[in-house]
Amino acid sequence: MDFGAVWSGKLNSPTEYTVTNDIVDDYASVGSAYFGCVGPSADVWIQDATVIDIANDMFGELRLPRLANDEVIRIGGRFGDTAQADDVVGLCGADDGPFVGQDPPFREIRPFEESPRGRWDTIENPTYPYAAIYGRILLREPNSLHGQVIIDTNNTTGAHRTASHYRGAIEIGTEDAGNFTLGGTPHVFSGNPGHATSGDYTGPTYAVLPSVFGGGAIGLVPFAVHQQSSADLNTGLMTSRINSPTAYAGTQPTCARQWAKLDFYGPIKIPVIFGGGQQLTVRPVEFNLTSPYVLYDAVMDFTTDGPMNRQLWKQASAGQGVPSGVYEFLDRASTDARRLLCDMLPTNTVLVLPFSAQQLTIGLDCNLDCQVTAADASCQQFPVLCDSIDFNNDGLFPDNQDLEDWYAVTGGGACSTGYCNDIDFNNDGLYPDNFDTEAFVSVFGGGACVFP
Repeated sequence: MDFGAVWSGKLNSPTEYTVTNDIVDDYASVGSAYFGCVGPSADVWIQDATVIDIANDMFGELRLPRLANDEVIRIGGRFGDTAQADDVVGLCGADDGPFVGQDPPFREIRPFEESPRGRWDTIENPTYPYAAIYGRILLREPNSLHGQVIIDTNNTTGAHRTASHYRGAIEIGTEDAGNFTLGGTPHVFSGNPGHATSGDYTGPTYAVLPSVFGGGAIGLVPFAVHQQSSADLNTGLMTSRINSPTAYAGTQPTCARQWAKLDFYGPIKIPVIFGGGQQLTVRPVEFNLTSPYVLYDAVMDFTTDGPMNRQLWKQASAGQGVPSGVYEFLDRASTDARRLLCDMLPTNTVLVLPFSAQQLTIGLDCNLDCQVTAADASCQQFPVLCDSIDFNNDGLFPDNQDLEDWYAVTGGGACSTGYCNDIDFNNDGLYPDNFDTEAFVSVFGGGACVFP
């Protein structure tokens, strides 16, 4: 869509092509909308669309009364400005010359109007009188960004492309009903500091809290952690399995989900691996153990939740085989099964921006009451932890395939599932050695974790 307008409303006079002043009736109500591109002279007035997809570049103006909780706007390419549109590509490939802002033929509204509401000199280019200076998403109602805006969905580089792909602006609370001039002081987000309300509204990692503008989010791919809206993960989450000798016997409690979470700027997902679990790999920064211990990677259960699945939660689990201590997240390769991905994109392999600086505390819960209190302070933890007996991570254990895979991998062979654990089964830092095999066979048969 190089130019023109998509809207719904009334014309006062078919001869003069003037429009009514009631801004409320100018939005076309559709279930979903798809555009290959939106050029600088294009103006889209739309509402009630669950998904608005702009497959490539966005240089024009998209106007909505609000973006509801279940609604998403996706821009595949550049959310840019007029300077970027000075070529054929920027004009969706429909023009064979540079963009100079001439009046396109067959306009069905007044030539000096770029939309049903007329041209606003303060926000449109007076040199190119029918074009926006830069791409804009305008939400008319105050604090009306409840849903999700995703920018640069085609990005697979693994890094933000702010300078080239986020020059446009999202403005919230821009217009007063019944008066089509700019109204009030809108919240303006942009990758360009010159367009944004302030530094807190600038860039892909804006600091302002979602509650300030409606609870939604603006995410530049790949999505980063929103530091200011994330709960502190170092508040004493607990594990109810590896804390005391009694933790290995009997039925373990299932602790309720804890409040600690990470909040991202866009929707996230954890691929479901063997056994139906959602797991990420973490690495200990320190252990709360009295004896020397070799640091090793551990698998923890997580879940995604919150608006548009933008939140990563840690849930205390009866099957969590990790000791108390402080852990950091690992930045995983794109081929690793236990990785955190950006969701709602054309491809399912885009990792979120690295967030290894975030740390997670697992507290001591020796009495297994799902609380971390002073009553747990004197509990004696096991100094040694064996890995899960589900060696091949197929969700079935104990079974003979785990045993077969153990001997195959320790002998230098292949794992039947491709997702076997490491062979330092007793986590003493020595491998391969006979104690690992003794420990595996012992635990496989229902015995204790063998340590030299």
